[in-house]
Amino acid sequence: LGAARVPELHAAARAMGIRVRVVDSPQLPDGMQNRWNRTLISALVVAQVIGHRITDLLTFDKGGVSGHPNHLDVEAGVGMAHRTLKLRNRHADEEVSMVPRLYRLESVTIFRKFLGLLDHLTTALLRGPSTEMYVQWGFMHNWRLMSLHETQFVWFRKLFVLFSRYTYINTVVPEDDSDPIGEPLDTAGQPDARRV
Repeated sequence: LGAARVPELHAAARAMGIRVRVVDSPQLPDGMQNRWNRTLISALVVAQVIGHRITDLLTFDKGGVSGHPNHLDVEAGVGMAHRTLKLRNRHADEEVSMVPRLYRLESVTIFRKFLGLLDHLTTALLRGPSTEMYVQWGFMHNWRLMSLHETQFVWFRKLFVLFSRYTYINTVVPEDDSDPIGEPLDTAGQPDARRV
């Protein structure tokens, strides 16, 4: 299925006017039962940031929108990459910062997730002062983009596109830079279980 998904992703990226890099690694298998190596994710992100002078990173928050294990590992790996870049920059001789701004897509409760456009008022009232809100009033743009992912656009994803607030409203929260190091990780790139 992965071989079919790559051209679908490239087609969607072209439709959005963005470039993507596909990482095909046996260490990053898709699936609810598969955990990803966060250290590997971090290394891949750091290489892309440095190689392409990326100024902004967008990832999931700790809820991963749906709680999917791969989303949670991406959040942790990107967070680790951001901390790594901050540490490298602190010890670098060059004046130019290689630390991109980090934003996290906000997860909401299951009730709010399926309010669709009706979540606009709740979001406007509840969002924090630094939270950025992006609103799209119709669903056809997302429907068209998702339809390019033919292998993924099954009945329940069609319902998701119609009813999910993520079709209409997305909120991103900038990373709080007051914690420059973050939580320690074990050698497998997982959070240290001893830390509470």
